Amino acid sequence: MVTLQELKNEMTVFNSVQLDKIKTYQFKQKNLTNMRIRDMLFRTGNILVEDLDRSLYIASVRSGFLKMNTAIVGFNLSKNNLNIAVFAKEGLLKQNTCEGIVNEIKNELKAYIV
Repeated sequence: MVTLQELKNEMTVFNSVQLDKIKTYQFKQKNLTNMRIRDMLFRTGNILVEDLDRSLYIASVRSGFLKMNTAIVGFNLSKNNLNIAVFAKEGLLKQNTCEGIVNEIKNELKAYIV
């Protein structure tokens, strides 16, 4: 199982990601699978890392005003939890990109998040 800290460390491979600015979220899940996460990412972003052995995904997802801001999002699925880590640079106008992406993910996976 991957911890939230390990997930954050995996995301720092991408040059723009700053470890101290990554926001983390944890949700209880039921019947969520890696394939459902993958299907959601095919619709909403681009998969950058897929490690099925560790139930880990890292993707770039567009969000914010007119979907002009790109964020790096990490996912880790454990037996009972879905861990999400999000990094997005905010410009002069704060768009709350991380929170927006998490809300979109929750909406996409609402049937599996308890």
